[in-house]
Amino acid sequence: HRGGSAGHEPGRKPPARSVLLHWLAAAFFFLALAGGLHAVYLPSGNRGLVFALHAFAGLTVLGLVVLRFVFRVLFAWPHEGPARGPLAAIAVGAGHAGLYAMMVLIPLTGWIVASGMGCCMTVPGLPHVSALSMGIGGGPGANTGAAYNVHVSLAWLSFGLILVHVAAVALHHFIYRDATLLNMLPGPVGRAAKANQPSARRRADDLTSIDQGH
Repeated sequence: HRGGSAGHEPGRKPPARSVLLHWLAAAFFFLALAGGLHAVYLPSGNRGLVFALHAFAGLTVLGLVVLRFVFRVLFAWPHEGPARGPLAAIAVGAGHAGLYAMMVLIPLTGWIVASGMGCCMTVPGLPHVSALSMGIGGGPGANTGAAYNVHVSLAWLSFGLILVHVAAVALHHFIYRDATLLNMLPGPVGRAAKANQPSARRRADDLTSIDQGH
């Protein structure tokens, strides 16, 4: 791996199922964040509908994250190359762990808030969170208020983690010029982008020159 990047191996893509779950989770996570911001800071006559979409998107993220964990156990993930120093390895691990934590804790705290405020009628079929939390969501109003504060704080923190994640991807793609981003693009999009990568074109030209030499 040229330069010892901390990204995925240049020629290896993660399992297609895991790539799909990654982008689905990202899409629903952004939808949930946008819905929450709209419902709280830009309330309108459709606030109930926006809140329902926000809740559904958040719980979908929670389900997708659980599936991602299962798929990581069942399907081998490409071995990652050596990190660019111990601090880089720690930063990469902390960043991924932080994003996973946000995608679990934000929906769970939101579910506690929804159950404690009695607003689950806007989310058809949503069971009371006590089914998972042993009654935490059904406690006094102070618990609901604490859960709301944690929910909102984590949501704002997630924006910072997302910016750091995007910056790291840009660093790999434009500075290190490795295949970290291209390996995470789904299906034909990733293959086409990878084929057009300068390093891939150089390898193809080298192989052509070798064949012509023979």
